[in-house]
Amino acid sequence: MDNISRTSKTSWIPHNENSSWLYYKIAMYLRRINGEFYRFDVDGMYENMQYTVYESINQGFYNWHTDIGVYSSDSVTRKLSMSLLLTDPSTYEGGDLEICDDHELLVRTYLKTKFYKIEKPIYIYRITGDNTSIDHRNAEIQIKTREIFNRYAVELAEKDAKENGLLLVDLS
Repeated sequence: MDNISRTSKTSWIPHNENSSWLYYKIAMYLRRINGEFYRFDVDGMYENMQYTVYESINQGFYNWHTDIGVYSSDSVTRKLSMSLLLTDPSTYEGGDLEICDDHELLVRTYLKTKFYKIEKPIYIYRITGDNTSIDHRNAEIQIKTREIFNRYAVELAEKDAKENGLLLVDLS
């Protein structure tokens, strides 16, 4: 896979008196969606909104990536991300938002906290013609899953050993 992750023009929309109406409107929708589906403890928007243009002349794209935000401290965590397409989809090809089935999110969450088994399912996965697991994207998801495994395997093994009182041996 190519090392180039993105071909686009990117800007940031600062939260100020000229843009506060936009932040307010988007925050209103995010609060409603969060309350209805996720129920995360969210108390504000701490990042400037990103505005990105993908031009056909440059074969604009954004490759697989982890959407974690610009903050690296534990005090600010991006809990929700959104994409708002401003161009009529009939005027371009592509632009599909593809998600690697929450695998990396689960791995990173597991490394930070303890997981518990819930006996009753909390959501039902529906198989339709649009699911990522049953079409051509499945091969890409399998590649990403292997990359995620390779990136986190040692940390996952160390955490499991510590939690279960097992001996840690460095074979490198």
